[in-house]
Amino acid sequence: MSEQRISPELKPSDVRLERIGAILGTLLPAEADWITAEATVGDDWSEVRFTYGGADGTPRYFSMAEHPATAAGDIGDVLIDMRERLRQDGGEVWNGCRFTLQRDGRFSLDFAFDQATS
Repeated sequence: MSEQRISPELKPSDVRLERIGAILGTLLPAEADWITAEATVGDDWSEVRFTYGGADGTPRYFSMAEHPATAAGDIGDVLIDMRERLRQDGGEVWNGCRFTLQRDGRFSLDFAFDQATS
């Protein structure tokens, strides 16, 4: 069973969610129990930040040298696509989200609708 808080327009088996989960799974450090991608998304841009942590819940960050820029870009591309498809389907357009993947495969996805973007 998965812990999921997702938009009604998305299904837990959505290939886009699977893609984000797969990317995060490759980034999850050996000592971590979870990893989170937090993103701000505009019409044609995104900013993705990562945190991860262990059982103590203390967030940790990748150093500048370790920052997975390619993964951030790949996740950003998926999120831009998700946002645009929702707009085309007449849904409320979000501009921020948080995707957290647990080591056991459970995930949560939360959307933000009130962040200022330009």
